[in-house]
Amino acid sequence: MKKLFFSVCAAALLLFSACSKDDDKDVSEMSSAEISSMIVGTWQSIQEEWSDQVDGEKDSGVDNYDEIGIKETMTFNSDKTWTSWTYEIEYDITHEDTGKWRIENNALILYDDESDEEWVIEKLTKDELILRFEEREGDDYYSDKWYLKR
Repeated sequence: MKKLFFSVCAAALLLFSACSKDDDKDVSEMSSAEISSMIVGTWQSIQEEWSDQVDGEKDSGVDNYDEIGIKETMTFNSDKTWTSWTYEIEYDITHEDTGKWRIENNALILYDDESDEEWVIEKLTKDELILRFEEREGDDYYSDKWYLKR
């Protein structure tokens, strides 16, 4: 009887753990409205991967913000405005940027009166946001991947 009881309990445990719901959708499956509602809030930058090629010289790197002493947050408001706040600990420098944002074709467009940048949304969950920016001008190239968390 004990074996039967433990077997039933084990089977129930396997059944419930195998049926856990995965709420994470691929960004390509989301509507602009879904992305907009999920992106609203304050995000903290945790890492940046970058590479560039300028005048034939290539360079790349990974910046882990905690290791290099940068605290950066990005706030997306429901009124489609954004604020970026950056603090460089070593130099005791604070910098703030503001602008507007919109979602187009699963990309985040950050803009103001002078310019706009298109950031491809590679991943978006309730706790994680990964954005990619690329820019080309002639033979010069710049790429940036930005990892954020709530």
